[in-house]
Amino acid sequence: MSKSNISQSKLVSNLSKRATKMNENIALKALTEGFMGTTIISLGVSLFSILVNLPIKPWLVFLNSTKIFSTVNEALSVSISMLGIYVVMSIAYHLTKLKKENPLTGVLISTTVYFILMPLSINKAATSININYMGSKGIFIAVIVGLIVPAFYVWLTNKNLKVKLPSTVPPMVSEALEPLWSALIIFSLAMITKYIFVFLPGGNVFDFVEDVVSAPLNHLALTPLTYILFAVLCNFLWWLGIHPAVVMGVSFPFITAANTANASAFLSGKPLPYLVFAVLGGLINIGGAGNTISLVSLFPFAKSDRYKSLGKLAIIPNLFNINEPVIFGTPVIFNPFYLVPMVLTTLVTGFVSWGIMALGFVPPLNPTTSAPWVLPIVVQDFLMGGWEFAALAVLGYLINMAIYYPFFRLADTVAYKEELENLKNEEKKAETK
Repeated sequence: MSKSNISQSKLVSNLSKRATKMNENIALKALTEGFMGTTIISLGVSLFSILVNLPIKPWLVFLNSTKIFSTVNEALSVSISMLGIYVVMSIAYHLTKLKKENPLTGVLISTTVYFILMPLSINKAATSININYMGSKGIFIAVIVGLIVPAFYVWLTNKNLKVKLPSTVPPMVSEALEPLWSALIIFSLAMITKYIFVFLPGGNVFDFVEDVVSAPLNHLALTPLTYILFAVLCNFLWWLGIHPAVVMGVSFPFITAANTANASAFLSGKPLPYLVFAVLGGLINIGGAGNTISLVSLFPFAKSDRYKSLGKLAIIPNLFNINEPVIFGTPVIFNPFYLVPMVLTTLVTGFVSWGIMALGFVPPLNPTTSAPWVLPIVVQDFLMGGWEFAALAVLGYLINMAIYYPFFRLADTVAYKEELENLKNEEKKAETK
């Protein structure tokens, strides 16, 4: 065996040991199980998201005339668009359960804290909440609240901070009132936290996170390098559970300016001044954030039933660029196995595409073509730049699959061993009975 192979083997072995150790952490287990618990929501509505966005004019006219389109959009708004609520509930449930306390109490307290921290719009007519705080702006906060609040509740409970009632009180009433002091302390701290953030940038914890993350990006120049690095940052934020929408506002003016200049040049018969932006836009995230279509394509070859089953459910939505089932169902978020490929695929695909263009292979793009986001990326690229551009997308897809493969194998091996261990435990229980 060569030295490079030995070094690679050691690296893989060390990574596997560290990742396995991290997976045994209660907080990471709660994150994994919590995000997997939200899969039923993203999978449950993904088909409708595809159907109402199909680029067939008679179909769209029918949907609008019958008001089906608005009905489905409202359903999507209270499901995928409000995923933050479901995330905090699911993580809090699993963390409290893993710590051997009442999971329902952990969920109720954590969800209440989540809403306490949320800014409200109050007027004489009504009190309202911006739905973005329950979705794209709320995922990161949901993760923090879902981990910290139930952990603190369990800690207080272990300190015997309970309301003790006479034995004559019905158990249902006693169990409901036991965590009263813990809840009072936690809610008080939540309100103090909310008050503190009033005086910080953003005026609330949700906007503070957005401002702090977005601010360093304000001075980025309009270059292919920064475009690639920005996409890498977005995928890293996805891995952290922060929806990239919190920083997209920074890049939109630059990207819009580049796209507008490209369209004007094309209509005037001139070379596209920002051709590389148009190319990168069609290749840098194939199948959604993190190039997850390449990861899902490996699932049918898994040893574990977990990945095989998820692959069957997630492949169709992912083909149409809906990758929430993979992001939250695998989960990719906070999963130590997938941090490197989540970031590396975008970096490599971006530089390979940029390099191919530098060598003179430039697809004939029509920047005025706008394809619906739910179309498979290969179809989008074909409509914009013909078979040459579609071929680049296929190449990027294969490169990303090669990058994901070793990390997927490690994760699948761990999952397979867990399934075998669970099966042995069940057999032992059956024998004792």
